[in-house]
Amino acid sequence: MKNSKEKSIKAINAIENTLKNLDINYHKPLIDLLNEYNNKLNTQDNHVPLITSLVNKISWCILENNLKVPPEVSELIGTLNSLQTRFMVCKF
Repeated sequence: MKNSKEKSIKAINAIENTLKNLDINYHKPLIDLLNEYNNKLNTQDNHVPLITSLVNKISWCILENNLKVPPEVSELIGTLNSLQTRFMVCKF
C-alpha cells in the first residue's frame, strides 16, 4: 500500500507541475482533464486504472482539440507511463 501511495503522490506532483505550464486560454480542455484526474488520484485508492486511463485521455484530448502543448506534457506522459509500468511490476 505504501508503494502505491508513493506512486500516486508522484503522479499528482507531475500533474501539478504540468498544470503550471499550461495556459487557460489555449489548453482549457487539457487543464480540466488534469484537474479531474488530480482530484481522483487524491481521493481514490486504486490508482493503476486511473493512471492508465489518464495517459490515454491526455493523448485523445490533445488530438481532439488540436492542441499544441509544451514539452512538460510529454514529460508528464512519460512519467505516468513509468509509474504505470512500476505499478504492474510491483503487483506481480
